Amino acid sequence: MTPNLWSTAENIISAGKIAVLPTDTIYGLVASVHKKEAIEKINNLKNRDNKPYIILIHSLSDLATFKINLTSPQTTVLNKLWPGPFSVAFDDKFSFRWPQKKELIHLIQKVGPVIATSCNHKDKPPATTIKEAQSYFDTEVDLYVPSPTEPLTATPSTVLGLNKDGQIKIYRQGVGVIPADLTTN
Repeated sequence: MTPNLWSTAENIISAGKIAVLPTDTIYGLVASVHKKEAIEKINNLKNRDNKPYIILIHSLSDLATFKINLTSPQTTVLNKLWPGPFSVAFDDKFSFRWPQKKELIHLIQKVGPVIATSCNHKDKPPATTIKEAQSYFDTEVDLYVPSPTEPLTATPSTVLGLNKDGQIKIYRQGVGVIPADLTTN
């Protein structure tokens, strides 16, 4: 994975276009949260309704952009889960994840929070290789950034709900083990 492709991805995403990037778990279709046309294009590519996306952030402070005011118990939990393969929902609108992949964190620092969704068509398995990603979307995506190691895990992140008291509810079990000292319902 060359640094030049990640720099190109920054430019592509900043310009309101779509990139396929390796995330911590699977390949993702990635666009800026601020580029409505790119998000609509992803909806069309995936034949997806306006279902919420996971938003990738690079720090807890990014949550304030989305009017998420963390309580002390929520902050404690998030500091144990992030960065990592946990997507956390605070309400019905958004789920957030702070990834571990250094290149992805750097990209988010440059372009701001991004939406990410699995790189696949509805009812198809997520792409675990760049070749699979290209077979799904071909020239409909503006840039493909391959992972240096393939295949990727094919298991998406674990999706959690986190209430103001710091209580966790698992919506989808995926990659990631919740630390034993965190309570789950």
